Amino acid sequence: MEPTENSRPKARWYEAEQDIALSVEMIVGFPAIYKTLMGSILSRLADKHCQASQLLQNPRSLPPEKVLSLFKAKNKARSYDKIESIHHAMNCLYVLPEAQRTLVATQVIAVVDHFMEYFAICQHTGQAVDHAILQGITDSFIADTFEDTVTHLSTFYPSMTLPNGPTLQSIRAQLKQSRARAYTEELSRWRQSLGEVEKANAPEVESEPKPAPKKDETVTLQNRDMKIRLDKQDF
Repeated sequence: MEPTENSRPKARWYEAEQDIALSVEMIVGFPAIYKTLMGSILSRLADKHCQASQLLQNPRSLPPEKVLSLFKAKNKARSYDKIESIHHAMNCLYVLPEAQRTLVATQVIAVVDHFMEYFAICQHTGQAVDHAILQGITDSFIADTFEDTVTHLSTFYPSMTLPNGPTLQSIRAQLKQSRARAYTEELSRWRQSLGEVEKANAPEVESEPKPAPKKDETVTLQNRDMKIRLDKQDF
């Protein structure tokens, strides 16, 4: 039976435009230890271009349906709400008009493109991914001083090993093909390679206290009787 209009699943608000949907998929797909950074990137770009945080602080200028949705979002029932920076970032993106959302989304995708090129370089050269370098790429991009990934790395991290020209071209060609799929395979491998790091950074969960061993019932009864006798004596 053909699905009726009412039976079709309702599209999420960020799925209406391709670049917006792609940017959200990329952010959500990043390894857990980098999700805070990804959320801050979206928020900073939304503030830079559109003053999104001011809209959140003064929602009276927003349409009633957006105000209602923001109120519901406080319940943090969405999967990406578990990380505060992404929760805030998605709210920033939500309050923007469609054209501004698209602008911010394309900027987020551009930053992720540079991240993925850096990640691929690290994989090829056997170097560890450095969170400080990802932060440096972000800061330079938002400050409009960023040229390209290799130029940034060679300028600020001259000791880093970089691939030669043909290898770099091959890396970029491969990334271009996987970009349309939101780097799903690459990010999946990245999460796996960082699995031990994520576990090491995960908060320790206290184990439940073991129940005390049961005392001998006879002794328990004797103690109870003794307590009763003592109580009677006190009175």
